[in-house]
Amino acid sequence: MKLSLILSLLLFVFANMLSAQNYTTIEVDDKYNHIKPGADKSIQYTIKAGKGIMVDATQMDFSILKKYIDGKNPDKIFVICENGTYVTNFTPNEKITLDKSNLTPYMGNTKFLGFSKGDTPIISIGTLKLQSKQAKMAQVWATTLVVE
Repeated sequence: MKLSLILSLLLFVFANMLSAQNYTTIEVDDKYNHIKPGADKSIQYTIKAGKGIMVDATQMDFSILKKYIDGKNPDKIFVICENGTYVTNFTPNEKITLDKSNLTPYMGNTKFLGFSKGDTPIISIGTLKLQSKQAKMAQVWATTLVVE
């Protein structure tokens, strides 16, 4: 019985790893940063509809952006899409999967269902700042996706 449980868990983990490897990867860089002064907001990532994406922030230098969030490193990724607003923890210079395994509702209570065709979700990196006794998103990088 223990062996079957262990094998089931291993198969579950392996299946999730394989599905994440099939996710579209978007790179965090200045070219796609829509909140940078003078940004060309017509430059957008196009992804296929699916359960998630990979975000590669390994090449982005966040040290110069910290001044916009009180000298703090960005520690959250926000996903704003037709189904709701979601958040997950983030560490600069990492690759992270964004899907139902780690995105939790930020506003509302709808579980993350994936990226739907026709949606134009916003992916942003930043932190939560306390303003007037409420936690508000403070962003240092954001881009828009077009979902096919």
